[in-house]
Amino acid sequence: MNCIRIVLGGNRLLKKFALIIVLMVLAINIFSMSALAAEKEDKQVILVLIDKITWEDIAQARAPFIKKLVREGGAGLLSNHTASAVVNTPRAYLTVGSGNRSFSKGNSGFALNSKEKYNRETGDVLFRRYTGFNPGRSEVFYLNLAGLKRANAKVGYTVIPGILGSVLHKYRLKTAVLGNADFDLTQSYQRQAAIIAMDENGVVNYGDVSRKTLSEKVLSPFGLETNYPLLLRKFNRFKDKVSLTVFETGDSRRADRFQKSATTSMYKKYKLAAIARADEFLRKLSSSVEPSKTMVIIASPSPPTDEDGRIKRELTPIIIKGPDFKGGFLTSGSTRRQALVTSTDILPTILDFLALPTPYYINGRPMQSKPTSKNKIDFLRESNQSYIIVKQLMVPIVVTYVVLHIIILLLAVLILSAGSKITKTRFAVISSLLLAILALPLGLIAAPLFQENVSSPVIYLLSILAVVGFVVLGSRLVGGQKFRPLLLISAVTVLFIWINISLFGSASDLKSIFGYSPITAGRFYGLGNQQMSVLVAAALIAASLFMENLKRMTVGAKVATLLFFLVNLFIVGAPELGANTGGIITAVVGFTVASIYYFRGAFHQKQIIIVILGIVIFLSIFIAIDYYLLPVKTHMAGNIVQLVKGGMPKFWQIANRKLSANIRIFKYTSWSYLFLTIVIILSFLRFAKPITRQQEFLKKYKYLSAGLTAGLIAGVVGAISNDSGISITAIILAYFLAVIFYIEIYERYERQNSQDI
Repeated sequence: MNCIRIVLGGNRLLKKFALIIVLMVLAINIFSMSALAAEKEDKQVILVLIDKITWEDIAQARAPFIKKLVREGGAGLLSNHTASAVVNTPRAYLTVGSGNRSFSKGNSGFALNSKEKYNRETGDVLFRRYTGFNPGRSEVFYLNLAGLKRANAKVGYTVIPGILGSVLHKYRLKTAVLGNADFDLTQSYQRQAAIIAMDENGVVNYGDVSRKTLSEKVLSPFGLETNYPLLLRKFNRFKDKVSLTVFETGDSRRADRFQKSATTSMYKKYKLAAIARADEFLRKLSSSVEPSKTMVIIASPSPPTDEDGRIKRELTPIIIKGPDFKGGFLTSGSTRRQALVTSTDILPTILDFLALPTPYYINGRPMQSKPTSKNKIDFLRESNQSYIIVKQLMVPIVVTYVVLHIIILLLAVLILSAGSKITKTRFAVISSLLLAILALPLGLIAAPLFQENVSSPVIYLLSILAVVGFVVLGSRLVGGQKFRPLLLISAVTVLFIWINISLFGSASDLKSIFGYSPITAGRFYGLGNQQMSVLVAAALIAASLFMENLKRMTVGAKVATLLFFLVNLFIVGAPELGANTGGIITAVVGFTVASIYYFRGAFHQKQIIIVILGIVIFLSIFIAIDYYLLPVKTHMAGNIVQLVKGGMPKFWQIANRKLSANIRIFKYTSWSYLFLTIVIILSFLRFAKPITRQQEFLKKYKYLSAGLTAGLIAGVVGAISNDSGISITAIILAYFLAVIFYIEIYERYERQNSQDI
């Protein structure tokens, strides 16, 4: 008001007019806020948990209503990865409720109704004893909140159990939970659904998780089944008061647990019966809600177990029906993939529908539904099976890759160290083997293009061998010059990666050994660390050999080389293509060091400033594009937001996580053996091979030597700046060693032939 007086001076008419305008603005704001609050209260989300099932189970079950929802709503595969490789139900449910991959242990299903007794004490009394918090009139309490918080204190990022419920409660919206998956009528509580609906204090406003939600039935797993009529009556009592209701159907979990005691046929019967009963419940539930204001999510947060009780590693079903989900496949900003979303996407999807803000530290992104003409259930079944097969092949193929590299590199060292003549046959064999291990990464990346779905491991392996064989044969046919086969393989590898990611979004990478498995869910788009390493190594080799072939250094050659490196940097780091942050750092270091050696001939301490400046410039450009221009942010922009808001503690949290991951991976991955073998080979060549011969090679091939130095430095930086860094170092150095050994063996064979003549 003082501002109005100052501006308008003594004009009373203008003062009154301004006052009216201010009051109108205030009224409009108040009305808008009231309307927004009313809209939030009017909408509701229903999350129905049918855990431990697959799309194969849904296809086989008598579930007409669920199949109708699949046709009319959005459907997809749920990547259910948690903070542990073992994805059990408690960790999966907590991941859904916290929006970040979570961990749990101990009595994770300990939830009680307010007046339900446990050891002669009621739930509300125990809750106040454990937490010191007055729950008021709330009906359900989670009683192991302290255990969840302790279990997630050291995962390396922010996990807040109950954050979903807390956001709703902050805006005066209510939550509810109904049902349980208890296995018996003693004290084996399996009530983890409360973890999703609770707030940070462990409170759920409405619901029932007690024994009353179960009915005794002799011929059901553990003699129990969910009392769906009771759940519907309870829901209808408070449905107009709540914005989020979580239903635990329970029967599918009991069937899965009972598998060890039942025959295979009976287990299958129980599992399909559980889905059929849930289907009928969903049909009745849908008739009691307003479709235009309700979003129904049906999810299986964790995969089933086998008959020995081991948890299977596969993707699970998710279905969403609501105003914004009217057919098609589900996707999200987390995956950018057709028919694929993550457990961490469920929380932001719920908050987005309710028009509530998502906390900045949540990694998930809201889901959307994209139209499709495919048969959804068949496609999802086949895709899941493809991912399972590729996941099963990953370890043995990577081990084979490592072993082949070790054997062939050691064989090359043996041939070069021996004084005996290299025969034509011996040369043909060792040179072909060296070309084969250079072509193998391309084979691992390109093989999935030959088949939409991987249905047979044999066909998949034959596809890899076919690509490698074709590339090696083509490289041998160009002949006539020692650099041509190497230049062809490296250039084709770089070109394929460019085309694959820029034109097709690396669609084949989800089923590639050098891609990323949606089951382990390290990443879903952009270049993964292994493929990034191949690109950096192949690009450095291609550029070095190109420079070696030049008669003289020209301005055009310099410009062409720099543009070539810039395109590779774009492919690695562009946010629209995936934004591999650690990859940007690795590539900038490698390409900048190589350029300095190419054009300046030496690398001095002051050049370090140029490298650091290059990293800062490219990261800043990509981060700015990511943060300000892209509608869906990548994890790179998300990490920056977390660093800005979390400060130095967040920086050290991320750094510690990367260090811990590298130490853990180094101890257990087969890449460590390849890395150690390369270190031994380099040490042997340094101390056992005459220095003069090394110096002669370095002088003769100064650009190749520059590329090797750049690759070595990039490999070290990559190991530091990436979670799986040891694989980066091993892949880059193995690539260079194979090239150098090929050249040396070629020259030795050429000299011997000329002497014979």
